[in-house]
Formats: sequence, C-alpha cells, structure tokens
Amino acid sequence: MDRTRQGERGFTLIELMLVVAIIGVLAAIAVPAYNDYTIRTGFAEALTFAPVAKEAVAEHYDHHGRLPADNAAAGLQPPEAWRGRNVAALRVAQGTVELDMKVGGLPKRTVFFRPARNKANPTAPLVWLCNAVATPAGYEAAPAPAASLMPDRKYMPASCR
Repeated sequence: MDRTRQGERGFTLIELMLVVAIIGVLAAIAVPAYNDYTIRTGFAEALTFAPVAKEAVAEHYDHHGRLPADNAAAGLQPPEAWRGRNVAALRVAQGTVELDMKVGGLPKRTVFFRPARNKANPTAPLVWLCNAVATPAGYEAAPAPAASLMPDRKYMPASCR
C-alpha cells in the first residue's frame, strides 16, 4: 500500500524544474521571433500605401516627361495627410516615394521607392526600386538613400530586400 501512495503523490521537484526550463527555452526563442514578425508586418504597411503614390508619379511622368518634384506636383495630398497604423507620412521628392515609418520601438525609418527610367526607351513604363536595390543595367534612377535612414533588411518584405 505504501508504494502506491508514493506513485500518486504527483510530480517530483526535478520534473517540475525540467518543465520550467523547457518553457524558458521555448520562450527565449519565440519572443524575439514574434517581435521580428510584428516589426516586419508594420513595414509591410508601406506596400499598401505606395501603389497610390507610384501611380501618381508614373502618370505625371507619362504626361509631362519628367518626375514630379513633390506631392502637389504629383496630385497627392500633403505628406502629413497620409497616416496609417505605422505610416507617419508619405512624401514625393523628385519622383521618389518616401514613407516615414514608426514601427514598434524602433526609431523612425523611411521606406523609399525610387523610379528608374529606361535610357534606351524613355517612354517605357517606370521600374520601381525599393530602398537601396541596385539600379538595373540600362536604367537611370535617383541615388540610393543613406542606409541609416532605411530599416534593416531583415524587417523589409521580400520584394524590398
């Protein structure tokens, strides 16, 4: 009888410590991964705002043969009017679409979409380059912005890496 009562007592201290250690290891892995995921999701919001501005820039280029200098020239609302959960402003600067982002606890960063023109065929549609993506051969684009202004590559959507 004494042995069956010992078997029914529950978990030993070592078993409980082992479970707590496993949970701790899983949390140490999961929390940073979830943090990165939420930050990447925040920067993905830039991809929902950008198409409107890119289309306005492309239309201006098609009609006038040059890139718009700012939001007004592109026919867009002022930069401060563009607000989202993570987007603080959307600016057009010499054809480049700039989205000021405030994501999580990170310092303010800007996502850039730079138009590239085909040198051989200037009437061809613009090609859009995200952040510091290299300019393809035969195209000319605005210079890449300073890396200190952009978010880390690991936080950007795959199309911008």
